[in-house]
Amino acid sequence: MKHKSHVFVGLICGLYVFHLYNMGKPFLVVSLLFLALLYYDRRLFLKEALIGALLLLIVLIRFDALNQTEERVQMVVNQPFTVEIVEVLHHRHDYQQVVAKRSGTNEKVMISYFDTITTPLYPGLLYTVVGEVEAIEKATNPGQFDYHDYLKTKQIRTLIQAERFAYDRAQFYHVPFKWRAQLMERMSERLSDTANKWVQALVLGEKSDLKEEAQALFSRWHISHLLAISGFHLSLIIIGLSFLLSRLLGITKETISIVLVVTFIVFPFIAGGSPSIVRASLVGGLSALALIIKTRFDAIDVLSLVFIFLVVIQPSWLQQLGFQFSFLVTFAILLSRPILIRLQDNYKQVLFIGLLAFLMTLPLQIFHFYLINPLSLLLNPLVSVFFSLLFLPVIFITFVVAHVFPIGLYLLDPLIIVLDAVLMKGISVVDQNLYYPLVLGEIPMYIILLLGLVTFFLMVEIERWRSRKIGWWLVLLITVLVIVKIRPYLNPFGQVTMLDFTQANVLVIERPYREGVILYDVGGTMLNDYQTPSDELYQTRLKPFLINRGITEIDAVILSHGHHDHIGSLAFLSQDFKIDQLITSNHFDATLLNGINIPHIQVDQGKRFEIRGQIFEVLSSTSDSADENNQSLVLKTTIGPKDWLLTGDITEKIELEMIVRHPELDIDILMVPHHGSRTSSSLQFLRQITPSVAFISVGKDNRFNHPHPKVVERFLHEGIDLYRTDHNGAVTYRYHIKEPEGSIEVFSSK
Repeated sequence: MKHKSHVFVGLICGLYVFHLYNMGKPFLVVSLLFLALLYYDRRLFLKEALIGALLLLIVLIRFDALNQTEERVQMVVNQPFTVEIVEVLHHRHDYQQVVAKRSGTNEKVMISYFDTITTPLYPGLLYTVVGEVEAIEKATNPGQFDYHDYLKTKQIRTLIQAERFAYDRAQFYHVPFKWRAQLMERMSERLSDTANKWVQALVLGEKSDLKEEAQALFSRWHISHLLAISGFHLSLIIIGLSFLLSRLLGITKETISIVLVVTFIVFPFIAGGSPSIVRASLVGGLSALALIIKTRFDAIDVLSLVFIFLVVIQPSWLQQLGFQFSFLVTFAILLSRPILIRLQDNYKQVLFIGLLAFLMTLPLQIFHFYLINPLSLLLNPLVSVFFSLLFLPVIFITFVVAHVFPIGLYLLDPLIIVLDAVLMKGISVVDQNLYYPLVLGEIPMYIILLLGLVTFFLMVEIERWRSRKIGWWLVLLITVLVIVKIRPYLNPFGQVTMLDFTQANVLVIERPYREGVILYDVGGTMLNDYQTPSDELYQTRLKPFLINRGITEIDAVILSHGHHDHIGSLAFLSQDFKIDQLITSNHFDATLLNGINIPHIQVDQGKRFEIRGQIFEVLSSTSDSADENNQSLVLKTTIGPKDWLLTGDITEKIELEMIVRHPELDIDILMVPHHGSRTSSSLQFLRQITPSVAFISVGKDNRFNHPHPKVVERFLHEGIDLYRTDHNGAVTYRYHIKEPEGSIEVFSSK
C-alpha cells in the first residue's frame, strides 16, 4: 500500500465522524463502494482493497464497543478488591488519584484516596482497595464540560472513593514505570519547584505540577501543543544520543540505529505514554529500523500506518483532542515539506508552521471550544522559537546534568527560574492586553465539515504556490467565518433558558435576530466555608453557556435581590463580558456592587422599563426589612407569544399582596418563587394567575429540601406542567417570531 495508506486514514476519520451521529454503517457501505471504485479504476490492487475493507470493518466494530456506556463494574461496598494501576493522575502528600483496571477484567476505574501512602505508586503495581462507588456527573447545560463523556473517551466507567488503598504486589512488567517514578523522585529532590515542574512536564510527561492557570493560558493562545512531548522532543534526544555515540564514543551508524530503536521503545514508558509520545516514538522507531534494514519508508506512509495501528488497538484515543491535533498537524507538516524547503529561512519556516497548525486545527478548535484566537498567529511563532531554541534545550540539559554532574544545577536551576518568569510574564501581558477571541458559538457539523474542506483546498493551493487561488480560498474561508459569526443576527428564533446552576437562579433571555440578550439573576456559589465567593459555577456553567451561544455582549443584567445565589457571579461576569446596564429595585443595597463599573438603573413598583424592545412591568418591589427575599424585583414580561412572571424569592405574603393590586394578572409561564420553598407558591396565588407551565431552579439533593413536596403536589394538582433543573437540567423555551406557539426543550434527564 505504498503511497496509498493515507486514503485509509481519510476513510477511518470519516467513519469516526459519521459514527458520532449513528451513521457509521451507512458510511461503511459508501466506503466499500469507494474502495471497489478505486479497484475498478486500477488505483488499488485487489489485495489492498480487501485489506482496506477488512480494516474499516474492524475499526467500526471497535468504535461500536466504545458505545457501551453502562457501568459494568460491580463491587460490594466495604469489601476489598484488587486493581492494577494503569495511570497515576495525582500523587501528593495527602491525596492520591489513579486510573486502574480491576483484576481479571478490562474495566477501568478512577480511584481517589484522601490520605498519605508510603509505598510506591506507578503503573504495573497491584493495590487492594476498599471504597464506595461515586456517581459520574453528566453535563446539564449547553456548553458545559461533560465529565462523563470525558471519562468515556478514556474508557473509565466508574469512580471510586477509597477508604483503604494498600500496596499488594508488582507485575513483572513494572520495571520501566519504576524507572520513571525514580526519575521523577530524583528530579523533585534535586530541583527547585519551578525547575522541577518544567522538567517533569517536558521530559517525563507529568504535567500535574503545572498550575491550571498556566495550562489554561497556553490553551487560550493555542500553544498548548508546546506542553506535549512530541517529535521535537525526540529529535533533541536523537541529536544528543547521536553526538554522544558517534563523535565521543566512535560507535558505528548501524549500532547507533539499534540504540535509537531501543530508545524509541523505552521512551513512551519514561515519558508518560500520551498519544503524541507514542505517535512520535513509533514513527521514529520505524525510521530507525529502516536504516538498520537499509531501506526507505515514505514518511506519509509511516505516519499513516502508525495512525491505523493505534486506532485499531486503542480506538478511544481518536476521541482525544491531543491525538487529533498531533496527527493532523504532523500530516500537514509532512505534506508541506516542499514549501518548507522553498522558504529556507528558519524564522519563515516557524511562521509557516504556526500558520499551518492554526489553519489545520481551526475546525476542531471551533467544534470543541466555540471560539478561535486569531492573534495567536502572532504569539505562536514567538513562543515556539523561545521554546525550540532556548527553553526546551535548557530543560533537557538540566535533566541530563541532574544525573551526571549535579553541581551544574547551581547555574541551570536559577536560569530556568528566570526563563519561566520571562515566559509566563510575557504571555500574561499579551493575554491581558491582546486577548480578543472570535466567539462563534456552537455551529452545525455540516459547517465544520465545510470549514475542513475549505482549509484542505487552501493548503493544496499553498503547496502548489498558486497565489491567485490561495487568495480565493482565503476569501472563502473568511467568508464562511463571517457567516458563522453573523448567524445569530439572521436567526428569527428567540429563546429563554433557565440554567441548571444548582441552588441558584440564572435566566438567559435571547431575543430573535440577537436584538437583545438579558439576564435575570446571575447565580453564585461559595467555597466550603460558606463565606468566600467562588467562581466555580460561573466558570463551568454560565460562561460556557454564553460562549456556546456565541454571546459576547449582554444588554442588561437584572438582579432580583441581593442574595449571593442570585448575584454572586456578577463580578466574574463583568470581567469577561461587556454589560451595558445593571437593573435593580430601588431598595437594592448598592454597596453590594462596589468595584463593579456598570451603569446602574433602579426601578420602582408600578413602573415599566424597556431593554432593546423587551418591555418589563414591575409588579412588586417592596422594602420589607424583615425578609430580604420579599424585596425581590418581580417582573411581568411577554416573550414571544407567552406572558412570563419572574418572581425572585418572594414569599406567600408578597404573592397575596400582588394579586390584590393586580386582580387581572394572568400568565402563561411562571418562574417558581424561592426554588419551590414551602413559604411560596400559595394555592390562591396559583389559581389567580393560572400558569400552564412552571420552571423551578433547584439544586439536586439540596440541603433545603427544595422544592417542597407539598408545593410540587400543588402544581400537579392544578394541572401545571412542571420543569425543574434538578431533574431536567437546563430548560429552554424556544419560539419563532411569527409563530403563535413555542416549544420547551430540556437539556438532560438526570
